[in-house]
Amino acid sequence: MKKHHKLLERIQLTLDNYPFTRFHLKVLNSLGISWIIDGYEVSLLSILSGILKDYFHVDDLHIAMAGKNYHY
Repeated sequence: MKKHHKLLERIQLTLDNYPFTRFHLKVLNSLGISWIIDGYEVSLLSILSGILKDYFHVDDLHIAMAGKNYHY
């Protein structure tokens, strides 16, 4: 157990000593943009589903099934 603890400590110290580079900034920006786009997509689909429901005269079950199948 002590050997395992020392190994974890060594790994943590090694990771703490690595610099924060442009690569890390690019990864963080990419993840943030993806998160924003995903939230926008969900909002847009929820708004459009109400409009399309009235236009195509479908019930809530069909809207739920379409939303479920959208992500697959």
